[in-house]
Amino acid sequence: MFIIEGMEDNIELDIKNVLDTERLLTARMVDSILRTCQMASYATPEMQEMFSQWLGLVGEQVLRECAESSCDVEAMARTIGVSESTIFSLLGFLHRSGRIRIETVRFTDGDGKNSEACSCLTK
Repeated sequence: MFIIEGMEDNIELDIKNVLDTERLLTARMVDSILRTCQMASYATPEMQEMFSQWLGLVGEQVLRECAESSCDVEAMARTIGVSESTIFSLLGFLHRSGRIRIETVRFTDGDGKNSEACSCLTK
């Protein structure tokens, strides 16, 4: 086998990067499975009813904030006290339930960070 001098270091670095990526991916999958199991165990009828009520209350607040048929997601998240991802989920919930119809989506460049990545991936 013919190896150019210095390539061994690059190959070792590539292997290390692949292993690190696989380790982080596995950690995220395990974290997701654990969270799903925990959430399923909490899904009593009472908790489901409370969550439905919360969705209704916060959904109404989102509708008030979007009174002009558009909204600033970042500002709304700050006002309501939830993440931007939660605002998107609430807008999807309102859309699926027939309360609103999402017709246009405008976006800008992101900051390159996955806002939903578990902390184990950002270390």
